[in-house]
Parts: sequence; structure tokens; C-alpha cells
Amino acid sequence: MITSWYKKFNKYSYLDDSCVGVRKNLMLIANDKVKNLYILVGPPAVGKSTWIKNNVPDSFVVSRDDIVESVASELGLTYDDLFKSPDKSLPVGHVDEKLGTVIERPQYLPKFLPDKVWDKITKANGTVHKRFQQRLLDAKSSGQDVVVDMTNMTRRARARMLDNFSDLINYNKKVVDFSFQGEELEKAIKDVSKFRSKQISEEGGSKTIPDHVFDSMVSSYEKPSDEEGFDEIVSVDDRTRILDQARTINKINQ
Repeated sequence: MITSWYKKFNKYSYLDDSCVGVRKNLMLIANDKVKNLYILVGPPAVGKSTWIKNNVPDSFVVSRDDIVESVASELGLTYDDLFKSPDKSLPVGHVDEKLGTVIERPQYLPKFLPDKVWDKITKANGTVHKRFQQRLLDAKSSGQDVVVDMTNMTRRARARMLDNFSDLINYNKKVVDFSFQGEELEKAIKDVSKFRSKQISEEGGSKTIPDHVFDSMVSSYEKPSDEEGFDEIVSVDDRTRILDQARTINKINQ
């Protein structure tokens, strides 16, 4: 279909130079293989990384968590450190050897953040934001299938991500929706997440997902729909593997 459009367009040799760019873009579309943009939806420990490994191992992965861990490691911090804020009792100017100095929240930061923040942590999160934006740009120029490995639980979050990739040419935009609802499955996912946190702690790191944060993610979930602009909705039910994994973990912990 696309190739035929290009042929029809290209036969009009009298078109002026203003159409050259359009002709080149159409030719690229005609000759290039259609690629995929996958936006994953689901809480931590639901199997997103496993799905990527088994289905699109050669894709370009966009993961904010990976960037947070990288920046934290470079600064001698942990993943959890980048989400810390000073105790309300600490005065502006108080110094922590690891986290920096207590400062008033800069005006450019969202108002839902505490009134006081750590300057080192604020700077680190600024670095995370810059690298994440660059990662998005690199994904668009990679020429590979692209996977957004984030929770993307709400329509608004997915809309923002689709907007980030609105200029991708010749990509099918797919949302991959992971099953996680139900008391037994949600508990199993929490158990897997806590086990991972324990492993990271034993290696000298710190990455935890408190129960209330997990519960908040679950309650915010909005099921993806065709109305959001996706070309395809892929449903993934990995409950058997997750439940088996949780049972194994619980046996180890007994």
C-alpha cells in the first residue's frame, strides 16, 4: 500500500523542489521494514523485563529506572537515595555527608514535593531527567524496535509517551498490558519485589517498593483502549510463572 502511494507520487516529475523532502520520506517508508514501538503497562516485578528478553531481545529499551540506578551509582548513592527528602525538623543549611545540604525547594520543581530538599539529590534527579530525554531521542534515531519499560499505568502517562514518539515514521504503536489484578497475584508480585529488594540489599544496594506505593500504582491503573491511539493491544498473562516464583521464594524464606 505504501509502496503504491510512493509510485503514484513519484511519477509527477514536474513537482518543484519543495516536494523533494516529501518524496524522500515516502521512499524511505516504502523501502523500510515496519518497526514497532512497545509501551509496557504494569507494576514492578510483573514480568516486563522477562517479556522483553523473550520477545524483543534486540530492541532499544527506554527505562527510567535504569537511568536512576546508573546516576545513583556514579554518585555513590542508591536507587532509594534519589527519592529521599529531609526530615521536616532539619533546618535549611543542614549538611548530610551523603545526601548534601538541605535547601528550600527550587521554584522549578513540582509543588507536590516537600518544601525542603537535598541539593545533591535534586541535582542528581536533574541529571536523570536530562539523560532520560536524551534516551528518548536516541530511541527515535536508533532504527530499532523501541520498548518503553516503565509502569505506564494511566491513560495520561501513556499519552505523554505516545506524544514523545509522535514523529516516529513507519512504526506500529503497540501497548503491552500485563495482568496483575487479583488478591493472590498482587500478593505474589509484592513477594517477588521484596525478594529482589533483599537481593539488592545483600549486594550493597537499596531499591524498595513499599506496599503503599505498589497499592497506589494498582489503584491508579486504567486499562488500555483502542481510543488511546494504539495500533494493537497485546495482553500478557504471566501469572503462572509469577505464582510459581512466589511459592519458591516463600519456601526459601521459611
